[in-house]
Formats: sequence, C-alpha cells, structure tokens
Amino acid sequence: MNLLTLDCQGKVAKLGNCEIPLPPLAQVPKLIDLGIRPEALSVKGSEVSEQELVIAGKVFLSENFGRETLVSLRVEDSQDVIRALIPPDQTWNPDYTKLVVPFSSLHWFDAETGDRL
Repeated sequence: MNLLTLDCQGKVAKLGNCEIPLPPLAQVPKLIDLGIRPEALSVKGSEVSEQELVIAGKVFLSENFGRETLVSLRVEDSQDVIRALIPPDQTWNPDYTKLVVPFSSLHWFDAETGDRL
C-alpha cells in the first residue's frame, strides 16, 4: 500500500498541488496518513468523475511483471512517490502520466496513532 503523510488544511489534505477532501472527522489533525493500494489506481482516461482523485507525476521506474507493470512516479509539486499496478491493456506515458483513484478507495489513518479513521 502507498502510505503518504499529508498536511491538513481545513477539511482537505494536501498532496502536491492536489487538495483531497477529508472524511468527516470530529477533529481535523495537522497530519494525516493516506493509504492507496497500487491496484486501485488506473491511468487517467479522457473523462474523470467527480468521485475520482487525479494524481499526476513524473515516472521514474517501471517494472514489467508480465500480467501488469508496476509504475513508480513522483507526484507533481511534491517529493511523494506513488506506485500503481497498470494492466497491459492500459497505455501510459513512460515519462509523465496521470493516474486516477476513486475517493472510495482512499484509506485514512491517524498519523500519530496509526488508527484507521
């Protein structure tokens, strides 16, 4: 799982230039951990739903596993790294690509305790 520690500002977490809406919380922490499974990410198509997060970045490593390719990219305007499992039927730019993940596939954790939120 990709685990990213993000700053919270108001009711959003900041990932590079992306603002990700936080789940309903009694108290918003200063830092929060975001978990995204590599298989939950896919290459951005021509249309994106309002229920999806777009993550763009520079690809720095791709590993062909036969059935799928593990792509590692550095998130735009960030030092964070995201890894995605891309099936062979999806085409992607080997230098710079955009990935999408449904908001329902995001996993939130307390950065201090590790508890799932």
